[in-house]
Amino acid sequence: MMREHYFKIPAKINCYLKQIENQDPFLFKFMDQVYIIIKDAKLPLEVGQVHGCLPYISEEESILLAAEFLGQCDESYQKQLLKECKEGKLQFSENKKSCILGSVVKKDYKIIIRKTNTIIQAQDIVHEMFHRLNLNNYIMNRVFTETVSIIAELMFQEFLRKKGYREYDISLLQQYRGLIYTDNLKYLQVMLPLFLEQKDSNKITMDSYDKLAQKTNLSPRVIKTNLTYFWDRTNHNLNIYKHTLGYIFAKTFISSNPTLEDLKEINELLHNNNIIKFQEKVIGENQIEELHKFVTEKDFVYQPKQYIKKNLS
Repeated sequence: MMREHYFKIPAKINCYLKQIENQDPFLFKFMDQVYIIIKDAKLPLEVGQVHGCLPYISEEESILLAAEFLGQCDESYQKQLLKECKEGKLQFSENKKSCILGSVVKKDYKIIIRKTNTIIQAQDIVHEMFHRLNLNNYIMNRVFTETVSIIAELMFQEFLRKKGYREYDISLLQQYRGLIYTDNLKYLQVMLPLFLEQKDSNKITMDSYDKLAQKTNLSPRVIKTNLTYFWDRTNHNLNIYKHTLGYIFAKTFISSNPTLEDLKEINELLHNNNIIKFQEKVIGENQIEELHKFVTEKDFVYQPKQYIKKNLS
């Protein structure tokens, strides 16, 4: 990236800060705390990755597998999924990412699931259904709804283990989340300190750019790639923070060995806009600057020996 672009970045960030203030007040207000949570988070190891094909399962089998898991959380969750399917609100697509399109509040929406013919479909159904289940007319908090859906993902993987799915296959599922987490964390560790400096001081010094490698422990090449990516984009892309924080919060919650009843409880707390109790339940007494420690470097590493030892003990 050419150094003359550095002088143009503050003006671009100012423009994006206005967008964030209007579109995501949570991020605008708590940007400093978001940075505190992610700044010391370690990037996952790139060793121990698995490559291969997941077993084939049909769309119908994916729905039934997700419905079985949702039914163990609450029977009404299972009924809601089957109702969505019957009414044509859940659809599979070969060329779209899994998401909810339209307005859940107005009940004019579709749940789109990326068609893979693997258990990724089932996991995506669980993820998107919890978005559907915890939204109402009053609350649409991006970080916390991602937190619940990612917790559901992690608990769904444990559900698959109990059903006899191979750890190798579950590791392939986990790597899908790992790629998102790794890429987003790299970008946030580069860009958030610059956004914060511009927000607080209305300027970014050249020294700040020079010290990014020291602050982030990222290579100059990665930093340059992310700064160039930022410069080339037509929007700020900080909305990815919801996936990063969502995973960190989810791992914090999972560390307390929750039950499916606990998952239902936090889902209902979020649905009912009881944010204080929701945060207490998810984060507990942990300090925000310590939350990153619940995500280890080996989170997405295939570790069959450890898994076998665990089951034999």
